[in-house]
Amino acid sequence: MIACNSASAVYSDTDEVRGIVPFGVSSVLKNNGPQKALIAGNSTVRSGIFRKLFAQHGLPIRQRIAQPLSIQIEKGVLSGEKLENDLQRILKPLKNYDSILLACTHYPAIENEIKKHLKPSCQLLDPVDEMVEWVQQIWPSKQDSVETVFMSTGSPEQLELFRYNSKKVFDVYISKVYPV
Repeated sequence: MIACNSASAVYSDTDEVRGIVPFGVSSVLKNNGPQKALIAGNSTVRSGIFRKLFAQHGLPIRQRIAQPLSIQIEKGVLSGEKLENDLQRILKPLKNYDSILLACTHYPAIENEIKKHLKPSCQLLDPVDEMVEWVQQIWPSKQDSVETVFMSTGSPEQLELFRYNSKKVFDVYISKVYPV
């Protein structure tokens, strides 16, 4: 499974490896409300993958680059003035939308902060929910024997920071991160 939207945007799914992008599309298509948007990192938005896939369903979608949020979360910043300023700037054009796809694995870490900048009825969609359902359907009997491997393109220092912040931000202990 490729959980990273940026990596999934440039990877073609195979029988052995699936990316998260189709699960994000599915979660948006299942959601009601006419005003749909997504926030994602620079390379995810610029890849055009979401615009292309939604166009196949006749659905226009508003996209906002939210790279500053990813950077702050990677540093373990989950609140504060700089985060609030970035959230305000990124989300202001989306404040009246019905649903927003969180097209970066980092963004659920600040979901409550994001909600403060949107109308109360706006639904935040995490594609991981769709991905988990799929995994449970495809591999129901293998879940105890599946090995979880974390890989990253970061430097050795970034890999260690990834491990540290995974525990701090998501309360997930990662014993090893393999460089790609």
